[in-house]
Parts: sequence; C-alpha cells; structure tokens
Amino acid sequence: MGVDLCLLIPFTKRFARLSAEEFIEKYIVKKINPHEIILGDDFRFGQNREGTLELLKAAGQRQGFKVCIIKVVRKDRLRISSTVIRKLIAEGKLKKASQLLGRPISFGGRVVSGESRGEKLGFPTANIHTEEGVFVPQGVYFVKVKMGKETYYGIANIGVRPSFAKKNQKAVFEVHILDFHRNIYGRPIMIEILDKLRDERQFNSTRELIAQIQMDEQKARKYLRYHSPASNP
Repeated sequence: MGVDLCLLIPFTKRFARLSAEEFIEKYIVKKINPHEIILGDDFRFGQNREGTLELLKAAGQRQGFKVCIIKVVRKDRLRISSTVIRKLIAEGKLKKASQLLGRPISFGGRVVSGESRGEKLGFPTANIHTEEGVFVPQGVYFVKVKMGKETYYGIANIGVRPSFAKKNQKAVFEVHILDFHRNIYGRPIMIEILDKLRDERQFNSTRELIAQIQMDEQKARKYLRYHSPASNP
C-alpha cells in the first residue's frame, strides 16, 4: 500500500509507564519528527491512557505538526475495530468478521514437520507454524491455500486432534491440500478461511475417522463446484 517505513515498538513495562508527554517528546518528536499524524477518534496513549487527542493537538501546535482525526467506520451500525473483529472470530461468526475486514480471515506461517499421521491415514497434511498463533475456534474448515503465486484449496483442522490427543496437547494447525503431492517443508504459506465444515470431535476408531475425512473432502469439493475460484471471497 505504499508504506515506506513501519516502526514497531516493543510494549515493555518500562514503555507502558511512559507518560503521555514523555511519549510525545521521546518517540513522536525526537524519533519521527512528523509533519502530520492521522489517528482514530478513540485514540488514547501514555500511562493509564492519560493522553488525549486534545493533548496531542496542543503538542502539535508547539512542535509544528498537524493532527488529523478519522471518524469511526461502521457497517450495519456496528463499529469496525480490531477488538470487534477478534470477538466475532472467537465467537465463530467468521462471515461477519470477514465482512468487517473486507477480506477473508487469513493466517500466514511456515510449513513444518509433524507426526505424519495424516499421510498414514491417506490424507497428508501440511503442519503450519504461525508466530502469533491461530485464534479461530477449533474445528474443520474449507480454506484457500496460497504459496507464492500458486493458489490451491484444502481442508484445515485447527485443534487438539482429540482422537490422538496427548496430555497437555497444544492446538495444531494442519491443512490437507486437495490434489497436491509435493514436498513443501519450510515454505511460507498463507491460509484463507472460506467456510466451516464442522466442529472438531473425537472418533472411536481409525476407520470412523477416515470415513469422516472422506465426507469432509466430498463437502469441500462440492463447495468448489458451486463456488468457482473467481467468486470466492
């Protein structure tokens, strides 16, 4: 989108204790020296959120920078914010969250080695490691898979795999890519959540699990037949 520089500041305890005035002087004035600052209308900063837009505007008049306020954006009377979107995702309201985002919910990560259990069952999966974790509710999803300029479709399982769960099992993120048989260990990958197929559940036997995975794949392929790639969100 044409951004030349992004400054990421670790949110340490020391940083959190900065007063609003200290933040303005140390970070905005000395490190950035801006001509104009653009902010949302609910922006607060400094220890205990003491920094207000009025305080920043006053500092701008002294230091020579403008402060531009952007009004909140709403859709269907709902305020669009990262907090609202995260809440919708946590509640499983993925389509509504995608509408507010203006794009499908997506996760970037890297393909890592797993236990190869899916391959033994006849449905090889790519295990995805994400730095920030996955906060979509546990379940089985129909997904779009992007690797570089290549696009595929698949079935993602997000959860603890209860049929094989170990003690203190952490949630895993694995994807079975339809009609794909290449080795992609170590490759960066992007996953877009298109639809939920079902909740994660425990199976009494391997045969029962395989039968369900086959049903998941049939449902995913049916989705593809009725929703061409061009019409996917």
